[in-house]
Amino acid sequence: MRNIIRIFGLLIFLHLSSFFAFCNDIEIINLASEEWENNTNKNGTGLYWDIIREVYKFDNIKIKYRIVPYARSVQNVKTEKDDAWVASYDKEESFAIYPKWHFDADLVNALYKKENFTSFKGIESLKNKTVGWIRGYDYDQYINVEMNKYEIGTRESALGLLVKNRIDAFLDAIVDINILLNKKDLLKKMKFKRDDYECKKLLQLNLYLAFANNKRGKKLCEIWDKNFPILLKNKTIKILYDKYKNNVFPFEIGN
Repeated sequence: MRNIIRIFGLLIFLHLSSFFAFCNDIEIINLASEEWENNTNKNGTGLYWDIIREVYKFDNIKIKYRIVPYARSVQNVKTEKDDAWVASYDKEESFAIYPKWHFDADLVNALYKKENFTSFKGIESLKNKTVGWIRGYDYDQYINVEMNKYEIGTRESALGLLVKNRIDAFLDAIVDINILLNKKDLLKKMKFKRDDYECKKLLQLNLYLAFANNKRGKKLCEIWDKNFPILLKNKTIKILYDKYKNNVFPFEIGN
C-alpha cells in the first residue's frame, strides 16, 4: 500500500514539475499585427504594445512582434508561426483561442458618398449595396443584411474605389478612417472631395488577442486573463489610454 502511495505521489510530483517547467519555458510571446498608428507602431511604441507588455511583465515574458497585413497575421497563428495576432473580433476565427478580456473596441463606421444614400439608416441601408473593407476583417459576420462584399488591400485603394463608384460604402474603424481623411495630399491625388461624403457609426466590436490552439497558446491565454483584470483594477490600463489620448475606454467603470 505504501509503495502505491509513493508511486502516486511521485507521479503527481512529476506532473507538477513538468507543468511548472513548461510555464517557466515561456520567455517570449510571438505576436503578429497590422500596423495601426498610435496602437501598434513599427518601432514598438503604441497603446496595444504597451498593454501587452504590462500584462506579460508579471510573468517575466517579453514580447516579440512582426508587422504584416491583417490576413497574414491570422494565417501566421493558424500555422503556429506566431503565438497570437493582435486585434481580432470575438470568435472571428474558429481555430483560435479567445480570452475573456478584450483590450479595446472598434467603433466601426461607414464612409460613403452622400449621393448614393438618400437617407442613411445604419446597417439596413447597406442591403444589396456593394460594401468594401480591408481583406480579413470579415465585417459580414456581424451585419445581418445581404451585401455585395468587396475585400480591399489598402485603405488608399478604398478611397479610389469610392471616388469611382466601384463600391457604395467603405467600412472601417473610425480611428483609421480619421487618419485616412487627414492625409490631404492623398485626398487631392485621389480627387476625393470631403464634402461629398459622410461617415456614420454602424457598430461597436470588442478587440482581443487571438491565440494559437496549442499548449503555448492556452497558457499564454490563461496568463492574459489572470493579469489583465489586475491592470484594469489598479488603473494601469486607464493611464495608458490617457497617455495615447484614446477617446474610447471600452470597460465598465469599477472593473
